[in-house]
Amino acid sequence: MSGQQAEANNADAPEFVREQAAQWLILLDATPEADPKLQSELKAWLAADPLHRQMFEEMQQLWTTAGRSKTAKRQRRRAGLAAICLGFVLAAWQLPWTYWAADHRTAVGEVRAFTLPDGSLATLDSNSAIDVHFDGAKRRIELVQGAVLVQVPRSDLEAVFIVTAGDVGAEALGTLYAVRTTSDLTRVSVYESDVRVRVAGNASVDLRPGQAIDIAAATPGAPYAIATEGPDWASRRLVFNDAPLSQVVDSLARYRPGLLRLSDATAGADRRFTGVLPTDDSETALALLARSLDLKIHRYTDYLIWIE
Repeated sequence: MSGQQAEANNADAPEFVREQAAQWLILLDATPEADPKLQSELKAWLAADPLHRQMFEEMQQLWTTAGRSKTAKRQRRRAGLAAICLGFVLAAWQLPWTYWAADHRTAVGEVRAFTLPDGSLATLDSNSAIDVHFDGAKRRIELVQGAVLVQVPRSDLEAVFIVTAGDVGAEALGTLYAVRTTSDLTRVSVYESDVRVRVAGNASVDLRPGQAIDIAAATPGAPYAIATEGPDWASRRLVFNDAPLSQVVDSLARYRPGLLRLSDATAGADRRFTGVLPTDDSETALALLARSLDLKIHRYTDYLIWIE
């Protein structure tokens, strides 16, 4: 798919249109008196696509519920929807054109497994995307964003099978491993057999089952031990053992749209959590976390949740 096609598809995406609708409502609220030009432009935008009107009405409903008291109604609405708009701006930043153009992708909160053309199994984590490049001599999975778990049949390793993420390549010497990429690093985790990790300009590193490695700024760190039963997210759960609360909240945030944040005071406190939280039911996960650590959940909208 060309860059122009991908951009067009993204412009028609509901999340992109919601962001535009939020911006319209902020403009309208900031204009005390009716502005004929603004009203005319809004009318034209609403008429351009049925999706525009649908998203505008949805955002109007969120806008209405964002205000809690009559005396502070305008201020709260503006702050509430500005936060929603910021959430969609962040979502758009996190979902570049390459995400929309990818061969396979998952939405926020979705974990999905599918079979590749060679019979291998790939499982995508929430908000992840891959491109598949297969030919007779080489099978390459390009991780565009997020995380992928691949299971390659042991008997089918004649053609090279490799997962790439930027300058990092993880070649299957066995069967089961995962690759995750973020803005800061790429992580390769091995659960069965061996994987050879190559980084541009560095010697390769062979990982054995129960080992992982982090690569930051094209520099691989030392391998470290992990459990061998596979990543917890692939089973739609997150397992924490004496983890800082900030780490728990950051992990949960990957599985729900909008903004999920800790208050500054709570983030600075030494609160830790041990337990298992579901990724496919974020409301239950939040309730379990709040009950376990005596936290307060402030829900301004479905897209803006504050924890203290």
